[in-house]
This record gives sequence, structure tokens and C-alpha cells, in this order.
Amino acid sequence: MDCARRSHRTALLFGVAILLSSSGAALSLDNAALGQIASAWDGKVCRLKVDLHEPDPGGDSMQAPTLEKRGWHHNNPTGPIVLKAGTSVTVIGLFNYSERGLFLELAREQEGLDGEPAASRPRCRIRIMVETPGSDSAGQAQEAGAMISRVLEATANP
Repeated sequence: MDCARRSHRTALLFGVAILLSSSGAALSLDNAALGQIASAWDGKVCRLKVDLHEPDPGGDSMQAPTLEKRGWHHNNPTGPIVLKAGTSVTVIGLFNYSERGLFLELAREQEGLDGEPAASRPRCRIRIMVETPGSDSAGQAQEAGAMISRVLEATANP
């Protein structure tokens, strides 16, 4: 390979690397959006609108069920149900996921068992992925809230 081709190839690879690194930063979920979502949902008692299943242990990966605008991915609809539709759940965790998303951790409410740790209750994590770029935190919060509303119905908290 002559010097000119090698130089051209190096410049092309460098350009691709810059493009990928800059687009990755623009696509991460904005911290302000995560804060808005957390203030609306974290610690809330909700009614589950859908069945949440265990990941497929025989699949290529055991990824959390993922909801995005186009629907569910990594869903195992024939697997055992961890949390049934209609169940009261508490949002026990809400944290950032690197690519335009967040994890929502849910635990079944245990009536009459005040103070029981969430770790001992049936629980499930789902991943919510947004399409809105990180430069629009209000848009990300709105899109994520709309998708969370497809899974959860807010109920009166005590």
C-alpha cells in the first residue's frame, strides 16, 4: 500500500472515529431529563398495564425487556411471568442507560407487609429507549414519560 493510500485511509478512519464519538455524546439521556422522569415516577405506587416476563435464559443474551417507540424488544412472551398486568408495583429504581435510555426497576407491592425490603419481593427491570436527542431534555422526558405510561398507570400514593 503506498503512502498516499495509507494517509487517505488513516484520515477516513479518523473521521469515522470523530463522527462516532460525537454522535454517542449527543445520544445519551440528558441528566435533566432523567431528573424530571425520576421526580414523576421514582417511589410511586402504580398499576402494571402489561405482563412482565423473565428474560429467555436460552437466548443469545439475558437482556432486560426493552420498550421503544416501535414496541418491545428482548421480550419473552412465552416465559414465566414475573409481574402480572393489574398488579400494584412500586418504582424502586430509575437510572440512566448509556444509549438514549433508562432502566425502570419495579417491585410488587406487598399489602400489610410494611418495611419489607424490595429485594425480597418479585421485581423486574425494563429498559426504556427514547429517540429524542440529548440536546432536548424536555423532549426526552416527555417521550420517556409517554412510554412509561404504556406500562404503568399511576395510582394514588399514600
